[in-house]
Amino acid sequence: YAYAPNPLGWVDPLGLKIVTVYHYTDQGGYNGISSQKPYKFKASSPIKGHPKGIYVTTKSPEELAKTPNGFKKLGLTSTKSTHFFEFQIDDSLLKPIRGDRGEFIRYIEGDLDLDRNNVSRHGKTPKCGGK
Repeated sequence: YAYAPNPLGWVDPLGLKIVTVYHYTDQGGYNGISSQKPYKFKASSPIKGHPKGIYVTTKSPEELAKTPNGFKKLGLTSTKSTHFFEFQIDDSLLKPIRGDRGEFIRYIEGDLDLDRNNVSRHGKTPKCGGK
């Protein structure tokens, strides 16, 4: 299947729910992902016993930057939130984490290869000089 070229004017015949998510990372992770074609997101094992996966949130960098301690509230350290990737994905592929942050933080099991055309934008977060 393919992602909608224009999600605002496109009707999904299969009834998939496409959502916009953000993957935050540090400079090294950003360089590693952005140097690949297609973009390759590698599943990792975070601390605190959460499952191995690619962690994303529905909270945009702009939204988090406006909220006091917005990145920290999602468990994003200052070093792990300097860069981001924005992309659309089928909601059924996203699994919530345990606890109250599961409403905003989800994970994708396994690695993910994304065609460069499916990444809406990427770069530095606003707190690090991005736009």
